Amino acid sequence: MIKRIGKVLLVVFLAAVVVYAGLAIYAYSYLGGIPTAGAKYPESRIRQIIWPTIGYPALTSPGGNIVVEMDVSGVSGKLSDSFRWRGTVSASRKELKGLSYELSFVRAWKGASKRWTLCKHRKISPEVINVEFQVPSVACELYDLEVEAIAGKAKIRDDEPHCVGVVPKLDDSFRFMTLADVHVHERGISALLQSQTDAGVSPEGEPLYFYDAMDQVNLVRPEFAVILGDCIFAQRRAGEMLSEFERFYEALSRLEVPVFILPGNHDLYVNRVDGERLWEENIGPLCYSFDQCSCHFTAFDTYDWPERERVVMRKAGNVFVYARKWQGQVRGARDERKPETYTGELAWLREDLRKSVSAKLRIVFLHHCPYTPSGKGISYKNERFAGVFTLGGNGTGARALRELFSRYRVHVVMSGHLHEDNYGCVEWKDGTGKTIYANQTCVYFDHGGVQNHYPGYRLVEVKDGKIGELSYLTKGSSYPFYDGSKPGGMTDNDALEKPATEARRIETSGGTLVWKVKNFLGKPVTLDGLIALVQVGGRDVMGAEVTKETPLPDGNMVLVNLRVKLKAGKHSTSKGGTEPYVTTVVLRSRP
Repeated sequence: MIKRIGKVLLVVFLAAVVVYAGLAIYAYSYLGGIPTAGAKYPESRIRQIIWPTIGYPALTSPGGNIVVEMDVSGVSGKLSDSFRWRGTVSASRKELKGLSYELSFVRAWKGASKRWTLCKHRKISPEVINVEFQVPSVACELYDLEVEAIAGKAKIRDDEPHCVGVVPKLDDSFRFMTLADVHVHERGISALLQSQTDAGVSPEGEPLYFYDAMDQVNLVRPEFAVILGDCIFAQRRAGEMLSEFERFYEALSRLEVPVFILPGNHDLYVNRVDGERLWEENIGPLCYSFDQCSCHFTAFDTYDWPERERVVMRKAGNVFVYARKWQGQVRGARDERKPETYTGELAWLREDLRKSVSAKLRIVFLHHCPYTPSGKGISYKNERFAGVFTLGGNGTGARALRELFSRYRVHVVMSGHLHEDNYGCVEWKDGTGKTIYANQTCVYFDHGGVQNHYPGYRLVEVKDGKIGELSYLTKGSSYPFYDGSKPGGMTDNDALEKPATEARRIETSGGTLVWKVKNFLGKPVTLDGLIALVQVGGRDVMGAEVTKETPLPDGNMVLVNLRVKLKAGKHSTSKGGTEPYVTTVVLRSRP
């Protein structure tokens, strides 16, 4: 009897081993990868103007200069020093359609690109043309750029939308906002082990939740915004990457402030088309840096996997759909403890941080955080499924990133990917300071229902090169986009409806504009996004202060920028229980 039981148990064990082995082979194999043969890419939106771009804009102030990089290697006609260059900026805001300014040509010269020092797919000429223009005293707005050059029969003309941000002044005191995991997606993508709500997506597939988020960004109107990756989803249906990317790109036209964008894993998947190529041909470089006066910012790609590991897989029909790797990885470190051994992207990051080590403030933007939560750096490690299968990554480079940030005294590392807030600090190598690691929540509604996170953002104020508070009400928490969010607790995302900040124009008559402005946040907030186009003449303003008045070229109209300082509302963590701070803004024109 005992022998018989033993044989049965042995057979069961061997059968389990065989089943597990079969499932493991199937799960870890390349079977089921979405095919990419014959994939068709849209025409590249980045053509001759390779900087600035919609996702890597130029920041300047009235009277300041910008240096445009032009790659004209594919243009017919012999280049000559006699090219006559012409630049024009046109207001991106639809209300200001037709408002444009001529730029003053300063000089042009040839040289290597300073903006595209790393390229994986896009071919950049070894010698680009740098064209310097001076911006006149224009309205502080976001602009489209057009550049034209003529020399004999040779002619170059190109344009790039939403790529020049004119701010009142470039100094070490400013504000910026960060958004993570936007995930523009189609409806009906929820599946087994992959729950996704349709909340905020219209029946036609429009990302209404993203529109609402951008409306609040426009209302706050910081000097710039940053999107920390995962702009799309692209992990359910074959070919959806391209359609979702097109919706995301089109949605960016609602933003009225410059936005710096870096990729996340979902953006760089291979789903019929290769996301890396799509990104470089339409958004900009995967890695880059920029400065705001004495403050240095670095945007860095942390999804550095070979193409075959980025392919979206379909298993058991469409029951299980996932990318082979979705966690972070940065290759190029022979010894992660020794930066001198780094190559590739890591070597680029090392040099970027080394050259900027004297900056007052150093901030790095990533998608995958190498530290949080609590030093575990889980965004670079495999996830376990069904208690036995490990998928997702085990990528290298997390230790190397922490080494660089500590050695070169990075003040803040801001990231997404986890869809939730995490916060931690690590001392610098020399003991003179620390790096703050601030991971943040997502923009979209994720799974819906009750979650430990909510749609949100970070609002960061920099004063004289020193960073202010990164949190909302609790340590490390993000600012909510909606009233009823519960920092540090559980939020019913299906009940979120009211915008956390809003300004509604309630009356326009007889030269008088009236806004009702509300703040549902539990913290004071300053809004710089109330902007009015009024007739030339005197005016009275109540409830706000005028920060800038810009006469328009027609001589009849003036663009007025208003600032509203709102006190904190009585924060509510349940639907319907908020007492917002409410004020009225009135702008009355006088003949």
